[in-house]
Amino acid sequence: MKVLTNKNAVCGYDGNVFEVTGGTEHTQLLTGLSEEEHIYLVQCKIGEEEREGQIKFTIDITPPVVKEVEDGNFSCNLGETPGVFVSTDEEAISGYYYELYDEGNNTFGAGTLVKNGTVDATIPFKVNFDLVEGHTYHFKVMAGDAAGNWGMFEESDGFSAVPPSHDKCAEDEKAPAISFVIDETCTKTTVEMYCDEPGCDYRRVFLSVISSIRK
Repeated sequence: MKVLTNKNAVCGYDGNVFEVTGGTEHTQLLTGLSEEEHIYLVQCKIGEEEREGQIKFTIDITPPVVKEVEDGNFSCNLGETPGVFVSTDEEAISGYYYELYDEGNNTFGAGTLVKNGTVDATIPFKVNFDLVEGHTYHFKVMAGDAAGNWGMFEESDGFSAVPPSHDKCAEDEKAPAISFVIDETCTKTTVEMYCDEPGCDYRRVFLSVISSIRK
């Protein structure tokens, strides 16, 4: 860690003197730190005066896990994909990397990669792409966190490309009824959103860690 002062000073942290100090730039190499939030109290002595400050940072080397990817059943649009919902085990998600596969007229399979890219953490996200009517598509999605860790791919179960006039798109134009389940522990609070209608193919539509407390 590094501390800068506008005058020559001797600096330390938590009662220890920095390895390099005495000038205006003070550095200390920290090793063996655990994966959690770290807070250090820094004291600098400039002449007969003392100044204090705080350095706070978090060590995070664990990639986020994508638990589920839901892309609906029908596109109801041939110019873009349905909205994609992604649920993860981590709160501080910075973005998603996606791959869109065209399976043609086949059932769920490997398919052909037709588009890929990165989007921010806003969900649901949609991808502009000229879908072929009657084809089946599916997504592979991985999540990245604020520390720059990227996890593994998780796949959706796919959707059919149909125009807005398709009968499946006109069957139900109302939003489904939903409910929320909150799970609070001493370390985090999670919120799950459930679809309460019998016709929902995907009952849990969203999970999010909304807060996390590290000791």
